[in-house]
Amino acid sequence: MEVMKPLFVLYDFRVNVCHLLPAYKLEASRRLINERLGLQLDNASHEKTYDALFLLLHTSLLEIEQMVLSWPTASADEC
Repeated sequence: MEVMKPLFVLYDFRVNVCHLLPAYKLEASRRLINERLGLQLDNASHEKTYDALFLLLHTSLLEIEQMVLSWPTASADEC
């Protein structure tokens, strides 16, 4: 589900920044994060990554909020 993508990218970014991957996988991970955020693949700026990630997270959370608010609720008679 596309709306969840930023949450997965956030997790991948955390793993990458905390160096929880073997050194040989860090570059590939960073490039994949950049690709998913629509950044240049060679981007190494955490600031640019945070900015792009926060924008996508904000958009996704607004979409999730709309999904929750539009979800049909059961009336007391239906319970």
